[in-house]
Amino acid sequence: MGTLTPVFATADNPAARCPSLYSRFLTFAYLPVFNFGLLLWPRWLSFDWSMDAIPRITSIFDPRSTVTLVFYYLLYQVTKRTFWNLAALKNNFLQQQKTQAYHRPRRNSHRRAGHISVAVPPTHVGDAVKTFSPCPVCRHSLLDHHSVMCRNSNNNNTIPILGTSSSPCCCKNGIPKFSHQSIISDGAKRNVHPLRLRSTENTYLSNSEVVLLSLAFIVLPFLPATNLFFYVGFVVAERVLYIPSVGYCLLVGLGCHVIQSRTRKSFVLVCVSLLLATFSLRTVQRNRDWADEESLYRAGIPINPPKSYGNLGSVLSSQGRVEEAEWAYRMALKWRINMAEVHYNLGILLQGREAYEEAIQSYQLAIKYRPTLALAHLNLGQLLERRGRYEEAISVYQQCWRLSGAGLKDPRTHENMALNVYLEAADNMPENYASQTVFTLLGDTYSRLNHDQEAERWYQAAVEAEPDHAQAHLTYGTILARNKSRAIEAEQWFQKATELAPNDPTVFTHFGQFLTRLERHAEAAAQYLRALELGPAQYDLVVRAATSLRQSGNGERAEHFYRVAAELRPQEANSHLNLGAMLHMNGKLMEAATSYGEALRLQPDDVTTLSNIHKLHNLASKRGMT
Repeated sequence: MGTLTPVFATADNPAARCPSLYSRFLTFAYLPVFNFGLLLWPRWLSFDWSMDAIPRITSIFDPRSTVTLVFYYLLYQVTKRTFWNLAALKNNFLQQQKTQAYHRPRRNSHRRAGHISVAVPPTHVGDAVKTFSPCPVCRHSLLDHHSVMCRNSNNNNTIPILGTSSSPCCCKNGIPKFSHQSIISDGAKRNVHPLRLRSTENTYLSNSEVVLLSLAFIVLPFLPATNLFFYVGFVVAERVLYIPSVGYCLLVGLGCHVIQSRTRKSFVLVCVSLLLATFSLRTVQRNRDWADEESLYRAGIPINPPKSYGNLGSVLSSQGRVEEAEWAYRMALKWRINMAEVHYNLGILLQGREAYEEAIQSYQLAIKYRPTLALAHLNLGQLLERRGRYEEAISVYQQCWRLSGAGLKDPRTHENMALNVYLEAADNMPENYASQTVFTLLGDTYSRLNHDQEAERWYQAAVEAEPDHAQAHLTYGTILARNKSRAIEAEQWFQKATELAPNDPTVFTHFGQFLTRLERHAEAAAQYLRALELGPAQYDLVVRAATSLRQSGNGERAEHFYRVAAELRPQEANSHLNLGAMLHMNGKLMEAATSYGEALRLQPDDVTTLSNIHKLHNLASKRGMT
């Protein structure tokens, strides 16, 4: 994707193209809830969630909206309580630090060497004062037991009591070394070890910190898929839950820990065993779904019927199971009639079964629902040609040639396929049929592939086949114009085209473009004006005519056509900018200011418009105008 937002079809994420902001908001707010439900209970899984797998929410009274509100309310409460608990822990820690600083021993209060200082709040048993020794390994606070790691490593949870028969701390990894700190007991000060919020050697997270970490794992990696920053090309994608599943596992572990501290360990083991067994069985079942394409697409039918049936039909067709494939294609179209690729695939299948008329209808439907589907044009043209319907075939080929390759994943492959079809059409063309159109298409295709010599050869063949074919002269002149050394020759072909088609505005437009590249602006303007006389006033043609008139020094006529362009596209900022610049050059400063203002309103902060306005103000100041 890079720095650009993803480009996708409407069916990939229907809610993103929904005109209702209200419906988009409700639907996109529900999708994270649905994804979290997949983490909790992955009962419904699919290879694809596009189209209408999840219907859009159009009303707040939809039951899913209630679930959404409850989900976000609980998420808010959990997050708020987590931060409150963390704030309380921080306050307690700061208070403890202040207490330790307050009871810090005097510099000269150290005991003599070899005497062990003990630490801990005193406990009164009669008149005896007993103190607790801290653990030298985990350094846990005096009021707590050893840490979990310390107990596991040393098999120890003792709290030795000085003055009794209790054995000292039996941790292996260190000798008790205690600092001096004074506490007050019965009005007297005694040395104690400082209380610690957490081990200094081993760090353990509190429950609130684990919850916060889990929420971070669940929420942050999922944010790019929420349609919050930009629209994505899918409704639900199970792959985006891989990292959030880490947070989910942390929450499960924390839940087991909390439950174990409040009930019997055997109960927790039973629950965890059931959870693992359930998820393991679902994993095995899903692995079987992914065993091959057929089982995968069959498993997706309950979730996304049109996409699953369409893909299943392709698989069955490749296996030679033609009748089943046709049934799958028709089921897909029953669910969603406007699936162009399914119509195209069904056309191929029907053509293979020699059901030619039905195949032609399928190809035509494919083109209807996706006019840029080049393969459908090519197959339809070939089939019409084989059926002897040559005029229709040529018309389809011409439509295919006019297709832009901008939206195709591989435009060059599209051109090569078209080239092969045109070559086959040229070889199979009847002798009595006018072949100049196919030859011209071949020349155009070679020209697009930058094979100029081959293109020139086919253009010459088209001219020889039909000397009065204006399109062949025009396209041949266009390819010759690429080579400046052959400009005179190209101009002759353009002039011949204008003679053969004196009422075709396209011919004069192309001739005008050729003259513009040669900077012969007055002649180019004449050709553009002739094209405008023959056809409707098209915006681009009007702008070309106005520009050529301006560059040839005919400012008044250029101003007229710039006004026409502004009338044709009043919401186009460049229309008013061009008109303003022309009025500026013609000395009509007040009108120019009005046009600049309109251009700036339509496109605020445009650098060119602001620069022109600054120049206009300077000129007006010099002339004494305000």
